[in-house]
Amino acid sequence: MFEDFKSIVSKKIKASGLKTKIDESKYLAIIESIIKEDLPPALSNKIKILYVKNKVLLIASLSDSAKAIIMENKTEILLKLHSQIEVIKIDDFKFIS
Repeated sequence: MFEDFKSIVSKKIKASGLKTKIDESKYLAIIESIIKEDLPPALSNKIKILYVKNKVLLIASLSDSAKAIIMENKTEILLKLHSQIEVIKIDDFKFIS
């Protein structure tokens, strides 16, 4: 007659799609750390990873220098991303300012 509180919460989280959002935010944090490895500290806080859609990673960049460094190292970054994150496939980067 009574359900366990944990099971009720678990069902509500699954129904709302919140778990998917949490997993996505974890992957975006990993992606951001991988990309920021190649950037100097002064430029690493000038970018923000927004989302992945249709295998394209959208990056907000306040610095043209950061964008240039990311594009120079694109192949290496993509290899790192594919080796560490198998769930999300990324083929290209798109930048907004």
